Amino acid sequence: MELTSIIYSFMTQPRGLFNKEFWDGLSSILIKFFVLVLFGSIVLFILGMAIIISRDKEADYEKKNIKIKVGRDQLDGRKYYAIDFWNCQKNKRKYIEQTYNVGTKLFDKTTVIETGIYERSLLKKEYRFYSQYIGDQVRIEGDIIGRDKITNSGIQINNIQNQIPDDITEAIRSIAKNDKITRNDRDEIMKILNMIQDGQYSEQKNQTMIDILSKYANVISSVAGIIGTLKEWFVK
Repeated sequence: MELTSIIYSFMTQPRGLFNKEFWDGLSSILIKFFVLVLFGSIVLFILGMAIIISRDKEADYEKKNIKIKVGRDQLDGRKYYAIDFWNCQKNKRKYIEQTYNVGTKLFDKTTVIETGIYERSLLKKEYRFYSQYIGDQVRIEGDIIGRDKITNSGIQINNIQNQIPDDITEAIRSIAKNDKITRNDRDEIMKILNMIQDGQYSEQKNQTMIDILSKYANVISSVAGIIGTLKEWFVK
């Protein structure tokens, strides 16, 4: 009725479009309309988040077919896999972090060497993991050289000095490129990596590497797994 009255007033008043009563009435209707739309959007948003949280708590992600995307890093062109999740999906995030952590063997026979979480939007994030092909064992003249041991004639020698696996060094190299690493720490990491290549890696340098990486364990997700591996390297 209010809208009909305004239209009637517009049609009958000689001042027409410049009638103050008309514009006041139209403004009132528009304000009410936008308030109603805004309120409805907020209600729908809250309901949507509540549904996502409820489904996330009940979901068994081991049985769900989680969509994995493939992309290319804009900085270095490396291939990566990614899984999207809403900020409120704590159960899904926990599952993918445990399932696709550093050292995980993937469906394409590559091994995860680096992981990270990236912002997709205000409410959405992306769990990204990089991988590369790493052979489990290399047989040379009857000896089996594995990730951190050499077996020769039934004798197993653990934690061989200077034989850090390529997947570990590559993962550390990737971490060093992260913007969160300070310049001094980055330079020291690269210096130690060069020592590994030159066969000059020592228990002391191993501890230095652990100390540096430990600073970033809470801000770079892949660091914890690397530290765990390095701590076992010179165990006697």
